[in-house]
Amino acid sequence: MHLLRPIRTVLPSAFALLLLVAASPGGCGHDAATAPVTGADTSLTLAPGAEAFPLGPVFGVTFLEVREDSRCPLGVMCIWAGNAVVRVGLRLGMGPTSPYDLNTTVDPTSVIFGGYRVTLVGLAPLPLLGTPVPAGDFRATLRVQRFGPD
Repeated sequence: MHLLRPIRTVLPSAFALLLLVAASPGGCGHDAATAPVTGADTSLTLAPGAEAFPLGPVFGVTFLEVREDSRCPLGVMCIWAGNAVVRVGLRLGMGPTSPYDLNTTVDPTSVIFGGYRVTLVGLAPLPLLGTPVPAGDFRATLRVQRFGPD
């Protein structure tokens, strides 16, 4: 009757468990103040002037306007992709709206406000050569994450 397993089979199992714990999201390298809360991550697409409360009534996001659009036109071969600047309004509850400019290509592409990170994921449509996009036709895709302890 063997009550003890040989050491050569116990050590690999213990090593594998140690690797699993270290690689898990709750393992090393995450600060509770900056780690996303599980289930508090969503993407949304807004038209100019539209407001959404993507993670409940506590946090509001408004697509205010496209302040600048120098992106490479559709069907044109460009040396640089260009950049668009999207102004978003962020607010907590019924508080005042604070404006922030986010970029499609250069920093900043995201902002942290009141425990939430808002990232500009994309702006559609691309302009056509010689034809600017009408302001009301833009759609901004944003990713919203809540940060803090679970």
